[in-house]
Amino acid sequence: MLDMDPGIRAQWTAALRSGEYRQGQAVLRSINDRFCCHGVLCDLAEKAGVIRAHKTPDDWAYDGEDAYLPEAVMDWAGITDASPHVNVPSSMEDDPSLTSLNDDEEWTFDQIADAIDGGAA
Repeated sequence: MLDMDPGIRAQWTAALRSGEYRQGQAVLRSINDRFCCHGVLCDLAEKAGVIRAHKTPDDWAYDGEDAYLPEAVMDWAGITDASPHVNVPSSMEDDPSLTSLNDDEEWTFDQIADAIDGGAA
């Protein structure tokens, strides 16, 4: 299980499983509103008033970040790594980062939510 605030973990995994977010890769949120798993957490932080998003010519940025979790989101969620790792089986590495699961292995949001909750996808 990812070490973070349990209430925010529950919000994040529910949002990932909700079907509300279209999955994308390489940026937190693309110009056509596709989110990586971290982008979903940033969107929740924006809705909670923790950070602000702004549209750039190429994508969206949260507190100036477009690829990694901003410091304010990490503090709010109780996460200590801008690209957190989870303990799940992966073809690429032991304890893969959520970034690699989302972008390189193209795990679904449901699988990523399971990994965040501590279960293997």
